[in-house]
Amino acid sequence: MLTGSPPGLSTARAEDYAEPTYENLVKALVRFGAVNVADNDILDNYARLMECKLYKKFYMDDFQWKQFRTALRQSIKQNIASFPTSFRYEAVLQFGRYDFKKKIYNFTEKTEVRNYNMFELKADRAELCDTTQMNLFPGRFNLVLDEPIYFLGIPLPEEAAQTLLKRMDESGNKDHFVYTNFNLRVVYIARFYREKDKKGNRTGRLRQETKGGETRFDVRLDSVDFYEDEKKTRLIYSFRQ
Repeated sequence: MLTGSPPGLSTARAEDYAEPTYENLVKALVRFGAVNVADNDILDNYARLMECKLYKKFYMDDFQWKQFRTALRQSIKQNIASFPTSFRYEAVLQFGRYDFKKKIYNFTEKTEVRNYNMFELKADRAELCDTTQMNLFPGRFNLVLDEPIYFLGIPLPEEAAQTLLKRMDESGNKDHFVYTNFNLRVVYIARFYREKDKKGNRTGRLRQETKGGETRFDVRLDSVDFYEDEKKTRLIYSFRQ
């Protein structure tokens, strides 16, 4: 059953939850100790993503690059406490029919959240600095909840629902889209390893110590915020765990 707060009560602050960019997801891997930046190959790949200009400037000079690695490790150590531990997953839902008996504004069958426990993210390879070099980090990420969630609609009194519908129509949102933030907090990321060939040399991409082919972040749902406008300035409802 959906319970929560009307606008203005116990809403999550957007700045508390990072956008799930490739950079932010990799920073989370580092903060949770899932990858080891003491490994030069991992650090070099991290530098490609986070410090592209410096990577291109110094990488081909072994002596300058050695100094840069030392400086980069120190920077990570100093700033790791600011690396993301929570993410904002954005989705667009859509109002369908209003249930006068239950006083719930239902979402359409295609957009209702039913038995959902995983948020899938795909890295944008266009963000990579130098595609000619091997990239060790994963390209897909799954943010996985321990229990499935259900959001079939939003509880609203008849008068409030009617007023909302009218306001959406007048603002141009005639399809009655609901712009939604799922606010997720990371609780665990299993460590990664690199496979070795017969000679003991490390090869290929990093692989996680979990079953399945994709990277897994274990997360919990802190809250869900529902907005009537794409810029997310007009909150309809907020659910909190």
